[in-house]
Amino acid sequence: MSREKLRVIAYDMQSSRSRSRVAATIQTVGVRIQKSVYEARLSNDKLDQLISEIRPEFEPGDKLRIYTVSDNALPHCRSIGGSPVADGSRFWMI
Repeated sequence: MSREKLRVIAYDMQSSRSRSRVAATIQTVGVRIQKSVYEARLSNDKLDQLISEIRPEFEPGDKLRIYTVSDNALPHCRSIGGSPVADGSRFWMI
């Protein structure tokens, strides 16, 4: 299994119903940082699985972008407010 990497996932979709389904699916693996932007720590295999799950919801004109942030770039990431940049830490929320 490949190593997990930080992914930034962004989409723009016409259909509210499809947008809601895609959001729900991405939220199972990532953290919403804006309405249609998420951060997730995913291996290449998990990323391919996610894309396979959400691909049927996309129609002509819809857009999906997924950016991989290298480990070398992580120290240079900055944020104000919201959730911290996903660092790969494992934790349980009870």
